[in-house]
Amino acid sequence: MAETEFVITYETLYELSRREKNRSELQPLQMSFYDDVARYVRDKQGLLNERECGGDPFSTTEREKTRQLLTNTLKIIRELYERREKKILQMALNKSRTASHIVDSSALLDCEKKMFDTLVRELDSFRKTSFTGILSGHTSNALAHNTLSGHASSGNVSSGHAHLSGTCENDARSEGVPEEESAGAEKERFSVRITASVPKFVGPELEVYGPFDADTETELPSDIASALIRSGQAQRLARDTQAGYGSASQQSLSHKNNIR
Repeated sequence: MAETEFVITYETLYELSRREKNRSELQPLQMSFYDDVARYVRDKQGLLNERECGGDPFSTTEREKTRQLLTNTLKIIRELYERREKKILQMALNKSRTASHIVDSSALLDCEKKMFDTLVRELDSFRKTSFTGILSGHTSNALAHNTLSGHASSGNVSSGHAHLSGTCENDARSEGVPEEESAGAEKERFSVRITASVPKFVGPELEVYGPFDADTETELPSDIASALIRSGQAQRLARDTQAGYGSASQQSLSHKNNIR
């Protein structure tokens, strides 16, 4: 069924904001509401610009009225948005806590639905790693290790301080590293060439690596190197397969150079 035509005015925005404030449930809006509001603001801003450029001294009063109207309108829009935002946060929290499928999300606009789904997903993820870990008796360091590793589950460390735990063992195996080598990855290192800039990140043992610039050659533990290779951010150098990993003293020195 087609939506009833809805005209944005200062009065309607005020009424919508008042209704959102006085009712606990998220109030329904047209799916095009934010686009309509953006168009309304753009029109008012254009009108104000026209009046400010005019040279008619009698337009001063109208110009001030338009400026005040625009200021008040922006304030109402912010209040309306933040009230809805707060309700969406509470809805996501309730859904994550109860794992319920009866949370009414019918009043969510498309952009709000994306925010709601993202919030629920992140809350669920941290609840599974942190809260469940606490109940299992894990320490705070272990919880931080598990929680951060979830954000690097794809092996990609291209943004922020990523944690390379979680999939490193699988990454190592997928790159042809024997299973017994994965178990002792802290003693084995790959020579790689960084193909894309990599920011500073935290390894499985909470050691800090990087940042690395593109075309940098370095040695990294096999699990971390494999994760970077898999994500397309590094290439393994041929000399590893021909000459091994080098002496223990060379590995130790390279390890220290890479940890900052």
